[in-house]
Amino acid sequence: MPTLLKLLEDYVDKYLEIFVKSYNECIKSCKRCKESKCVERALEDARLEAKNELVRSIYGFCGKVDLARKLVDEAINGLRMLGYEVLVVDARLRSRGVFGSSSGMLATVFEVGISWDHVIDLPFIPGSSVKGAMRSTALLFCARLEKNRRIECVRNVLELFGFIEHPPRDVREDLARVSGVSEIEDLLRSVRVGAGSLIVGDAYPIECPNKGILEPTVITPHYRDAKDEYGAMPTPILHLVVRKDAKFRFYVAMGSKAINVADRLCRLLGLKTSPRSFVASILVASLQNGLGARTARGYGVFEVEQFAVKRR
Repeated sequence: MPTLLKLLEDYVDKYLEIFVKSYNECIKSCKRCKESKCVERALEDARLEAKNELVRSIYGFCGKVDLARKLVDEAINGLRMLGYEVLVVDARLRSRGVFGSSSGMLATVFEVGISWDHVIDLPFIPGSSVKGAMRSTALLFCARLEKNRRIECVRNVLELFGFIEHPPRDVREDLARVSGVSEIEDLLRSVRVGAGSLIVGDAYPIECPNKGILEPTVITPHYRDAKDEYGAMPTPILHLVVRKDAKFRFYVAMGSKAINVADRLCRLLGLKTSPRSFVASILVASLQNGLGARTARGYGVFEVEQFAVKRR
């Protein structure tokens, strides 16, 4: 099967072909039409027809799943050789998945993107997305504590999972709500900016559904350019999602520093469990709550099928 890059190249050729044909037909059939009107019509025809052709071509796409499995396992073995303990989880999608909706080449075609590895031609879930979901889940544990212990818990969560220097608004709001402080600048300054002590790798599919890993779907925004209810206009947007039943392999590596921070969190939370079990429970809960976009609508929910701790 052609690579995604080749299919996108064919999409561009098809787009130009349809545009020229539609424009010429418009000019010939409508002598009084303004040239701009024909251009607008031709662009719309080209967009719809070329997009539908791309969806038909990519339907059933599966790529190199065996290579993806080897890639992940090599990364896991490399971390073990460096002295890390690696938590490995195989989980299956129990709903459709939208991962990296604002990124990748497909976003330029469908307006909704997908994280894609162009070397092995497969979608993947960025480790940063998994780590962000785990951080949000861990913060929920902190919310149960009284204020002083809660702030200390938040500091440890940020040290474990990391944060950027200028967190986006939703992250700042989460931190303010959980920590119970209105101004979080002092809290953020008390924690070192960085990736955190926990290593979370990119998750790759290791098993494809029978019909392929991708499938088309449609969302219908009503208020894209509307200023009020009278201006609402349903606008279907065709795009691709990861198909239900795709199986992914996730992995999280813990060095001595991460284990120490996780141990402090366990003691703060009054949990009688090991640091490894605590981090594993955070990962499993995050998968069950959903990863990626539209989790509130049931997207991105995983069911854990296999779990292992791999040591050197």
